[in-house]
Amino acid sequence: MRGFRLPMRRVGDSLVRGRALLVGDAAGLVDPLSGDGIYEALFSSRLAAEAVLDLLGGRRADLEPYGERLELELAPMMSASWSAKQAFDRFPRLAFTIARTPPAWRLAERLLRDELPDPRSVSGTMRVPLQALRALAHAARRAEHAAATR
Repeated sequence: MRGFRLPMRRVGDSLVRGRALLVGDAAGLVDPLSGDGIYEALFSSRLAAEAVLDLLGGRRADLEPYGERLELELAPMMSASWSAKQAFDRFPRLAFTIARTPPAWRLAERLLRDELPDPRSVSGTMRVPLQALRALAHAARRAEHAAATR
């Protein structure tokens, strides 16, 4: 058996060059935590179609708005997923303990129902598990940096 790395986009990678654009896996639009990319593929395809129609219809001079809009729409969830992934990778027992709390489940429910497009806008007790996972991710990055500089 063999496995392959998921095609994850790096910060600064361009999604548009001239009259070509990347969507889905080709654009590296994979959720860092779950490894899923179906939503991102379908969403990026819709935005790509809109950008191409705008270009062909003379409403836009290029496809750059596609990359900008995709970044704007997906960045909040991708950022939250990266933080959660780092927390789970470095501190799995603590991260799973946090994830099993009722506020974390309420947060997950709202995210899955698409009632909360930006995790940063969460308030109340649902904010606590998110902040805890972010703090763990920050600690993981510091530990990785310290190990790399030794």
